[in-house]
Amino acid sequence: MLDLDLLEYGIVRDKYIHTYTNRKLVVTCTDHIENDYRFTNGIINSFNLLDRFVTNISDVLNCKTVFISDNPYSELTKISN
Repeated sequence: MLDLDLLEYGIVRDKYIHTYTNRKLVVTCTDHIENDYRFTNGIINSFNLLDRFVTNISDVLNCKTVFISDNPYSELTKISN
């Protein structure tokens, strides 16, 4: 399960990323998940649609653009919030 508290901590600790206002995030290997997309940020958040999962991650981490890929050989798909 993706731990957004830990990811957010890493963003805050990195002075370059923390001050950058146009953050982008890449989520890979989404083919390993089927209809049970989850992350935690103090509570467990569950979604059955990839788009909603990614949109909520974007909101929590304040990333305007998120790219996803199914596997190492697939193209990145851009999802903007």
